[in-house]
Amino acid sequence: MSGTEDVAAKAGRGTIYITASKLWFMVTGAALMFVLPRLVSVADVGVYKVVIGLVSVVNAVVVTGTIQTVSKFVSQTPEHADAIKRKALLLQVVLGGGAAAAFALAAPLVAASLNDASLTPYLRLAALITASYTFYAVFVGVLNGRKDFLRQAALDAVYSTAKVLLIVVCTVAAGTR
Repeated sequence: MSGTEDVAAKAGRGTIYITASKLWFMVTGAALMFVLPRLVSVADVGVYKVVIGLVSVVNAVVVTGTIQTVSKFVSQTPEHADAIKRKALLLQVVLGGGAAAAFALAAPLVAASLNDASLTPYLRLAALITASYTFYAVFVGVLNGRKDFLRQAALDAVYSTAKVLLIVVCTVAAGTR
């Protein structure tokens, strides 16, 4: 097999792995939408959807930019992947932490703009999602830059599963009080 065939085969496998993990992300998200209404009221499901919709906008920017940047630098200089990861994690403390803090601080304003002050604590809690995603994105970027697509897909799948389980466990715990 030539070098070009090796790269093509690795890219093909990577496409399959990442596609499978994204399908799993969709399955876990759909499962959550089937389970959540059985655990909380329809109104609470609506609140969840509003909050997740808002935090998803912030996360999309933070995650995409981080993954692409880290992946680019790691793929250019794989021998410096660990140093790049350390720098990116430190940067995310400032940038990701700043984005999460800004989201939390803006929660009352966002809730007021939606004419529902009761959203404020949920929006503040959702800032933790932004914080976790910023660090997750660094690890995904490193794996992507190393072309370690199987481990990247596994990390995606574990994160998707853990997210759904955490939401369900917290929902059940909150409901039993």
